[in-house]
Amino acid sequence: MFFIMGVTPGRKQLPFSQQGICPVCGRMARFEIRMDCYCLTLFFLPVFRFRKRYFLTSTCCGAACELPAGLGKAAERGEADSIDPLAMHFTAGTPQPKRCPACGFEADPSFQFCPKCGARL
Repeated sequence: MFFIMGVTPGRKQLPFSQQGICPVCGRMARFEIRMDCYCLTLFFLPVFRFRKRYFLTSTCCGAACELPAGLGKAAERGEADSIDPLAMHFTAGTPQPKRCPACGFEADPSFQFCPKCGARL
């Protein structure tokens, strides 16, 4: 008898959305909370999640900051009402992908042309 098990990184988007001004780029943004964790899997099914970390991210520039565990757990239960983004310590995030105007493909931000249809981004 053998077991197929392992530990894989996981990411889950939590049911939280709030609008406000991004403290990094100054644009109007939607703020979302995500949970990063590690999952113990048995036969490719997640059994146990551990090392949970919660992040508040902005959708405009990808800036993120880590939330305290208590606030993150409240958001996971759906009890978080609002969060003041100006009170958080954001770091600049990864650039958001460019969307092709012709075909809608999401390309890397460094691309000048769409790799799918060749249109200028």
